[in-house]
Amino acid sequence: AVQKKISKLADTERAAFVRLNPTQNNLIENFRNTRPAPEATYHSVYAQPQHEWVLDLKNKNLEEILAATHPKMRYNMGLAERHGVTVEIIKQNLKETFDSVFELFQETAKRDGFSLHPKKYYLAIFESGEEYKNAFLAIAKHEGRILAANYVLVHSKEATFIYGGSSDAARNLMAPALIQKNTISELIMRGIERYNLGAVTPEDETGKWAGFSTFKRRLGGRLISRGPSFDIVFKPLWYWAWVAQKFIRNIVQ
Repeated sequence: AVQKKISKLADTERAAFVRLNPTQNNLIENFRNTRPAPEATYHSVYAQPQHEWVLDLKNKNLEEILAATHPKMRYNMGLAERHGVTVEIIKQNLKETFDSVFELFQETAKRDGFSLHPKKYYLAIFESGEEYKNAFLAIAKHEGRILAANYVLVHSKEATFIYGGSSDAARNLMAPALIQKNTISELIMRGIERYNLGAVTPEDETGKWAGFSTFKRRLGGRLISRGPSFDIVFKPLWYWAWVAQKFIRNIVQ
């Protein structure tokens, strides 16, 4: 049944392939025309993270969650509060702050060395959150200036940190730490049981993502990992042309 739905979706979208990131590899055992995703195609904003960091919030209050965070994280939360940083949870009219928030996304991408989708992609996500009322923005300000922003998607009993950004200015005020404290408080109030903070590197790795991975781990929580990605190929010619283009781009870079 799942394969039929995916095939129908691929036909509707005229897709050359569909990529799956299963938590259990046996989910794709019965799929035809399935192959491991080539490694060269992972280096893209279109690849899902293999490792993510989650906080379990079920039957816990804010004090319990904070007690499990790293002492440095708690210190930074308090520092931001002492210096007058405030956090606002925006649940409607999300698009009104879109341009300012997207600028933070761009600053963060440049600083941390990762790529972004086109601007219209993020605008569509903001519009979708507005339409379905399933997302909110947490924005940290100091003296009227936006220092950091997180976009959080809520579905059933789980929330996912989708996108975030912070300004290069006033980083000593530790606004991102305070944003997470207020976000967790909001999620507990809503009865959310799990908060997915998104991609992290494995703990034994270093590199350009090590900084924000360490930040997420300091909130407490645990690692979840998926198996390798798999591609269900519907149009082999177009699919292999796309893979070849990825290989060539990696060599040139």
